[in-house]
Amino acid sequence: MAGITRFGMEVQRWRRQRGISLAVLSEMTSFSESYLSKVLHGHRSLPLSLATEIDTVLGAKGALLRLAEREEGLTRWDAMRPSQLPPALADFVGRTEYLRTLDTSLRIATPPGSAITTVIEGAPGIGKTALALHWAASLVERFPAGCLYADLQGFDVEQPRQPDAVLDEFLGALGVARAAEDSLSQRTARLRSVLASRPMLVVLDNAASYEQVRPLLPGAGSIVIITSRVHLSGLALHASATHVRLSPLRLHEGVQLLGELAGRARVAAETANAELIVRHCGGLPLAVRIAGEHLATQPHLTLREMAHQLGPQSSRLDFLASADETTNVRGVIDLSYRALKPAEATMFRLLGLHAQTPISVGAAAALAGTDIACGTQSLSALANSHLVESSPGQRVKMHHLVQLYATERVQAEETPAQRDGAVDRLLRWYCASAANATNVLAPDWAGRAIAVDTAGISPQQFAFDDHAGAMAWCETELDAIASVTHLAATRGISSAWMLPSTLQPFFYLTKKWSAWIDSASQALHCAKAAADDVGVARCQQNLAAVLSELGKTDDALTLLQDATRLHHNRGDDEGQGWTAVTLGLTYTRIDRPDDAIAAFTEAARLFERGGLELSVAVVHAMLGTVYGRVDRLDDGIDCLHEAIRIAKRHDSPLAESLARHHLGALYLHSEQPQRALPQLDRALAIRRIQGERWGYADTLVVRAEALTAMGEHELSMECLREAVAVFDDLKDPRGLELHATLATNPSFLDTEP
Repeated sequence: MAGITRFGMEVQRWRRQRGISLAVLSEMTSFSESYLSKVLHGHRSLPLSLATEIDTVLGAKGALLRLAEREEGLTRWDAMRPSQLPPALADFVGRTEYLRTLDTSLRIATPPGSAITTVIEGAPGIGKTALALHWAASLVERFPAGCLYADLQGFDVEQPRQPDAVLDEFLGALGVARAAEDSLSQRTARLRSVLASRPMLVVLDNAASYEQVRPLLPGAGSIVIITSRVHLSGLALHASATHVRLSPLRLHEGVQLLGELAGRARVAAETANAELIVRHCGGLPLAVRIAGEHLATQPHLTLREMAHQLGPQSSRLDFLASADETTNVRGVIDLSYRALKPAEATMFRLLGLHAQTPISVGAAAALAGTDIACGTQSLSALANSHLVESSPGQRVKMHHLVQLYATERVQAEETPAQRDGAVDRLLRWYCASAANATNVLAPDWAGRAIAVDTAGISPQQFAFDDHAGAMAWCETELDAIASVTHLAATRGISSAWMLPSTLQPFFYLTKKWSAWIDSASQALHCAKAAADDVGVARCQQNLAAVLSELGKTDDALTLLQDATRLHHNRGDDEGQGWTAVTLGLTYTRIDRPDDAIAAFTEAARLFERGGLELSVAVVHAMLGTVYGRVDRLDDGIDCLHEAIRIAKRHDSPLAESLARHHLGALYLHSEQPQRALPQLDRALAIRRIQGERWGYADTLVVRAEALTAMGEHELSMECLREAVAVFDDLKDPRGLELHATLATNPSFLDTEP
């Protein structure tokens, strides 16, 4: 039995106030008492004519009529409640933090008259629609008036759907007729009018632009969910939308999804291989789903076999493909690529030449053969399309599956000459930028042999005193430099050896042993492959320098002797000078001071002939130390003071700190710790400011020895502890030696429980 309607309850209240029974009300209107009872109790529909008469008789002044109109409208709408939301994925997994963020977006205040709008954006195949439908399914019950859904086909092969066509579908679903002559704005107004009285959940999937969705946005009360593979900035500006950017699945989420598709027990039995499959898929949900489908349809295929099939990058996209574009990794990326403007598409393709390491804006601009402003614009467009993503230090990187697609496009659409030209520009940009950085660390070091043609590129620049910036750049670009060197060498560019060779001053200051050996070995291999005698000599000196520091002095001397011969034959004074410096250091390490003095003296002569004063200062700093070892104290002190004078004249804190460190060590060697301490303190201050961490720790060790000689054992231990912390952080083996020293000192033992 139907209960009394709200309209009936209001009529009852008005009758009591007026003292009118139902029978009297029937006599005052044109309806029978029985019919009135059935209408008021919901057994008959409510005609507006009846409501009008009752409102007039009871003197409700339109209140009862308005209530009847609302009830009649709701009754009509209930009969055609749209429920257009597609089914959510039954095997949806993870995304917990995103669902939490989406729920939070519902509590964010919106401007008056605005719907709550959330945009889920991200790269092709990242799972935007799956997340949107999963979340929307949890919201449907909040909207008894229904849900509207449209796939806007923003990036389909055909043209994106026009908003007027979608509006017609929405209005039709709502039972609202339109006149043929209605404009887009009139239809938009009609949609918003309807949704104002019956708020709904509106899902707009695969949007291409703000202009495409703007006419479809309702007013206050409704919730709008939009998905897009581009960033729709207009929605943030004009609709106060919340943007949620999706990232790849976490490893455990990818494994869980693989288990839902291929069988949980099957995946649990090969967890390590399942994780490898997810890594090969880059955590991209579409790729994981394709892999899971392959497993599900091939029950005898082991996860180990699939991981092996996915291993080769050259064929990975072929494996992650199907006849259906919507389940094809290459196909969904292609849709985004085809939407790019020509300059953006060129930048995207050429990025496919570069390895998966992040790349700076300057390097990308050089690769594409454009200026910084245009390069920045193209990269911004690619980031807006989620084909690249931002990385620390104003750099960008690609998801590895996107990078594989870009590599395919550059091979298909660029000629060999165009590809070689792009790699050449990239190599020259890195060479020139690295030379600029190391020229701050060691002025005049590179010389003419590593001169770089900067035509058509804008290399990174550094202020002459920006030691910290130069060091940070080298640190950040280490992996990229190794990758670019390999890329240039594989394309037969003969100057590839220059790039890793330019980093020698950085490695000398930081003592990154493993990276230094790898870099020097790579450079020497490139120089030999190019049959470049100058390059071979430079690279032999570089490799010999690190081998000498690591105690492989015999190998170092062999390389240095051959490098000296090559430099002499080619007339490379700078290269021969630095080879002589490395010889001097090696002879010093194996206790051949006379040979060391001869080598340093020859280096000074070569540098003086070339007018390289700062290089002379470095040689004097090292020569002064050797003089001290052969009891030529005055000569050593004179050399070191001359080095300090030159360094200060050229405003070179690095050369000054080196000379003061050696002067302090020389005073300590001659049993003058009181004179050593001020020199060491000044060296420490400079090295701290310049960020020269290994040198700073080295000076701390000498200072600790000076303090011990002065009887200041506690202060000495403090210096050693600080030095240990630095060496440990740098993973330098000297830290182990100092740990042993500290552990055997009673003052170091910790008595705390």
